[in-house]
Amino acid sequence: MKKIKLNPLITVIIILSPIIAYWLTLLLPTFDDWGYFTTPDYDFGDSFYQHLIPRYTYWRPWDGIIGYVLSLKPSWFPTLNHIIVYMAHLGGTIIVYNIANELKFSRFACNITALYFFISPAMLGTVLGIDSPNQAYASFWGLLSTLAYLRLGRPYNLLLWLTCALIGTFAKENAIVFFVIPQIIAFAFRRITLSQALKDTVWAIAVVATYFIFRKLLTTDVVYINDEYFENTFARKFKNVCVFLGMTWLPLDFVSLVHPPCRNIPLTIATILLSFPFMIAVFANKSKHWLNLQFAALIVCLLAAASPHLVTLFTAMHPYAALGMAALIVGYMADKSERTALLKKLLPMFILSCIFIDWHHWQKSYESGLIGKRMAQDIVNATPKPVNRVFLIIVNDDTPKYSSFCVIPRDAFGRGKSVCALNGYEWPKDIEIADLEEYEAYKIDSIADKAVVDHYEAVWLVQEDVAKVIR
Repeated sequence: MKKIKLNPLITVIIILSPIIAYWLTLLLPTFDDWGYFTTPDYDFGDSFYQHLIPRYTYWRPWDGIIGYVLSLKPSWFPTLNHIIVYMAHLGGTIIVYNIANELKFSRFACNITALYFFISPAMLGTVLGIDSPNQAYASFWGLLSTLAYLRLGRPYNLLLWLTCALIGTFAKENAIVFFVIPQIIAFAFRRITLSQALKDTVWAIAVVATYFIFRKLLTTDVVYINDEYFENTFARKFKNVCVFLGMTWLPLDFVSLVHPPCRNIPLTIATILLSFPFMIAVFANKSKHWLNLQFAALIVCLLAAASPHLVTLFTAMHPYAALGMAALIVGYMADKSERTALLKKLLPMFILSCIFIDWHHWQKSYESGLIGKRMAQDIVNATPKPVNRVFLIIVNDDTPKYSSFCVIPRDAFGRGKSVCALNGYEWPKDIEIADLEEYEAYKIDSIADKAVVDHYEAVWLVQEDVAKVIR
């Protein structure tokens, strides 16, 4: 591949990366972070082979390898996760810039493409996450496959495209769409003929078929299906579309809008007033730039990239899957704009708004992680000696939450996993859990007494944002 080009914007981003990565490493695990493959204590079984084969409805060997490394060095969790995710995001930023350059966008439009990918609120659910290397690298390898397909001469572009798309699919299944996205873009931008695109797609189908054959052969008999991913209701699909459109195209402070304890409508309006003029100006183009093959192809690729999540479950992490295509659409419209001077004037306000939104989401994620750590520390301080068998009583309540940013305290506590992490995953080894609703709180003492009779060494209680040892 030709040398990947850098420019002053990318250079500044790279220079700032150590600082950004440091701030990311301050974020602590919450909720799903505690129970996924990329944790030190996920039970894969006794052999390394178990880390590599399909598990449940996933085939994500890269996550299994990360989990294996962390099991050898638990103190690296979650710092290693953050570094891995950020490196993918930085790499993706460089790649989308080069894709835009390969599509002959202007230098300004290439910068807009990279900047939108790097700071858009659509990246927050993934870049601030800990269990998100799969999403980050599915996008990274998919975008790299697209760049390889556009830039290299045959047959090397085929080989590298298919290899990168397959690696991305092993990161997360939604990257399988990159077996078709590069041909669509290349054909629309007159890099290949329709006949060539169809021939290349035959190769892609062969690779995908081989992938599914091996996946079927290697999948174990025990398969767990999360029903939430297959909730086929109108309400679920409508919510999926709203999250996709909102987080992809509306740079506003969602913390101040949707989380009741943090609701601040004036602040939300301020972020809208700063960011929307730029977005409106970008898309305020002549109809010929909307009604053409190139724009249509980018829209198709956007929908293709988002489709695996749109038909299942679309949360704050999932807009990242289509962010590369969204950034190319913004860059394309900026390239066709006849108001470049206006865009340059509005761009600083857009950047300021996005930076504030990103910081505010980081702040809430940081606070959520600290709550879980504080609750775990309270348990450790109240425990005179290490205990292995623990009974945990959790009283559920209706505390509001907002995705992985504003997390309910009991979820930040991680159903006891935060205590394990605080103790270097040395104790406790066995946590039995009883979930109660608020109206069932009167059962706490009787359940705790029974746990003592059953020879549990300690009984913990989590209620609201308090965690304590009660036996």
